[in-house]
Amino acid sequence: MLKEGNCSMSAWEAQSVLLVWFTPASNSVRAAAVYESVFGREADTVQTNKAPNPASPFLSVANGVLNSVQTQVAVLPGRVDLSISSVPETAEANTEIEDTAGLLTSLAESASTVSASISEVLRQALVVNLQRRAADISEALNNLDVQIEGIDLEGTLDFSLQLNKRREFRSLPGTQMNRLVRASTAIAQQISITMGNGLPGIPVNVGNEVAFSHFAIDLNTVATTGRTFSPEEQTAIWKEFIEEALHLRNEGSLKALQS
Repeated sequence: MLKEGNCSMSAWEAQSVLLVWFTPASNSVRAAAVYESVFGREADTVQTNKAPNPASPFLSVANGVLNSVQTQVAVLPGRVDLSISSVPETAEANTEIEDTAGLLTSLAESASTVSASISEVLRQALVVNLQRRAADISEALNNLDVQIEGIDLEGTLDFSLQLNKRREFRSLPGTQMNRLVRASTAIAQQISITMGNGLPGIPVNVGNEVAFSHFAIDLNTVATTGRTFSPEEQTAIWKEFIEEALHLRNEGSLKALQS
């Protein structure tokens, strides 16, 4: 399910993926058990609160590295997080999660398994941070395919635009999905400092600038007072979240919110 690969200039690939279950009570959920059910193996490290009390509820975190990809399950007050992220080494040799589409598709079944163990939830969220390397900042902006009437974006160095366009879930009439999307550009530069054992004149190596286009997708259920979602409803929601994330990722543009 998890692979590591070099960034492609022609594809949007994920730096990180986050699934969140907002639950009325997470005391019965154990991060180690959830981690094993999702990834099919024990976590590398597990941290737990051994003496929970009302002021400090039961918390646990399970971490692991699979194919150079960081994976984590965190049980926090009122929420359970499942996160997958790349482990970048340098700006010049950055790594992403290869086959983002395959990863998202495989997470649908895993999310359903987690939902069954958590039971009722108040809200759900899927956050996917996508990135695309560019030859320069001008190409990074062109990748976003953004036009603003009356403003010439030529020569823009820093760009960020965020939109939220809600739509109703097809499988749950009356329940709405927030589709919060942020398009931005960035320039990364690695600076290496050689420690001089206390001597003056520490050598500094400044690397080349690397341009990126970023496309952040945050899909979540609109909060409704008194409404909870059963495991079966959660499964339907995860399915639509992943379908929407794949649609937005494939388009790679804010224009995708129109459909």
